[in-house]
Amino acid sequence: MFKLLRYFSLTSAVAILSVTVVLVVLYRHNAVNDLVEIAERQNVALGRSFANTIWPRFSTYVTGVSGLDGDALRARPETRQIHDALKALSAGLPVLKVKIYNLDGLTVFSSQASQIGEDKSNNPGFFASAREGRPASKQAHKHRFSIFSGDVVDRHLVESYLPIRRGDGPVEGVFELYSDVTPLIAKIERSTSRLAIGLVLVFGTLYAVLFLIVRRADRILKRQYIDLRHVTAEVQRQAEQLAQALEKEQELNALQREFVALASHEFRTPLTIIDLAAQRLVGRKDKVTPEDLVARTDKIRAAVRRMTGLIESTLYASRLDAGTIAVKRQACDLKGLIREVCARQAEISQFHDIRVDVARLPENIHADPKLLDQVFTNLLSNAVKYAPDDSRIEVKGWTDGDFAAMSVRDHGVGIAADDLPRLCERFFRARTSAGIGGTGLGLNLVKQLVELHKGTIEVDSVEGQGSVFTVRLPVDLRAAGAPAQGTGDRATPMLAAVKGALAT
Repeated sequence: MFKLLRYFSLTSAVAILSVTVVLVVLYRHNAVNDLVEIAERQNVALGRSFANTIWPRFSTYVTGVSGLDGDALRARPETRQIHDALKALSAGLPVLKVKIYNLDGLTVFSSQASQIGEDKSNNPGFFASAREGRPASKQAHKHRFSIFSGDVVDRHLVESYLPIRRGDGPVEGVFELYSDVTPLIAKIERSTSRLAIGLVLVFGTLYAVLFLIVRRADRILKRQYIDLRHVTAEVQRQAEQLAQALEKEQELNALQREFVALASHEFRTPLTIIDLAAQRLVGRKDKVTPEDLVARTDKIRAAVRRMTGLIESTLYASRLDAGTIAVKRQACDLKGLIREVCARQAEISQFHDIRVDVARLPENIHADPKLLDQVFTNLLSNAVKYAPDDSRIEVKGWTDGDFAAMSVRDHGVGIAADDLPRLCERFFRARTSAGIGGTGLGLNLVKQLVELHKGTIEVDSVEGQGSVFTVRLPVDLRAAGAPAQGTGDRATPMLAAVKGALAT
């Protein structure tokens, strides 16, 4: 998220500091320029006064000593005379130093004797005065400075080059006057400091007010950003849920179509067996032996049971979806119930030479016998379906603490490891079940009915070696808590699917 408060704090602080510095610098610069202009006008007036006093007397000397050096000039009596005259004239005035140049740039006189004889012909100020006939001034600061009466320190000066004329005549020489403006510069510095402090206070107050405003705006924006993120997250979550629901709906539609196809096949197979058996009995009624009649009747009964089991599984799944199944708790002879289921399956398994071996079983538990009958019927029928001919199915039980455990083992095709997590999903069929009839309802129904009893189901399988399904049920369902009514793991309109299958 954009750091508004930090960005404002830094940029506005830099902007205010920059504006303050610029304003202070401009103010001082303009004040100094105004001071230089005032000092220049004052120096022009003083220069005219000095020229009126000493120029008529010393002009011939100044203009006629071009060939002399500094030592010669300092030795001339005119130098002392000029010095005394200028010292007397500048007494009580802010003029600290005076120089006189001829038009060649030679320093004919200086109140600082060591500078006499210097060449200033290339100095811009001298050039402006001597060649262009106009004053030229600048402000300077000197740490140590020689004046008529000695040396001074730490002085602010205005240096002015002034052309010397007689009336409106040509320039005959150049004065350089050094005016002391230290008190005025100090005043400017004080004014500049007050201005800087005032600007800092004004801009600081403005900065503080704006900071508070921006901080409040930043907090509002952060809250809105957080709210927007929550809304976005909620919209995204709902979109994901909708996408998942749509995906599940599409998957469900595909599974329903597959279920209708499988159910149609599963219904046709026993009906075909019944029809063929009946046709053979009718077609050979004069030649039917008692043995043939028994064999054909057994096939018809097995086909009817197979079709009845499919219908019951479908109806159970539909009732679970509707939430209309509730466990009717009562004392249940689990041992007798499992033996009865095994006996029914033995009639079917004998056609494939499959032997059902029953080991020791738990005696009584507190549960719903009708629902448990459906559980073990589905497990046994699955074992028979996937077991190879001439093999055996092992059913055994034991007590595991407060639970009764029963297992059904077959030596059939087994289940791939990556199919095991989805094995009890409705309509799911493992890859090893390809080519073997089924609708994918049986194990899902077993899982839901076992969970209604507060029990668990476990699967241990190795592909190509067989599978073991173990069901654990509480011996006393009352101690495990009253079970809720059944609710399917998918809101599937099973009755509609059954009708479609029967119509096919």
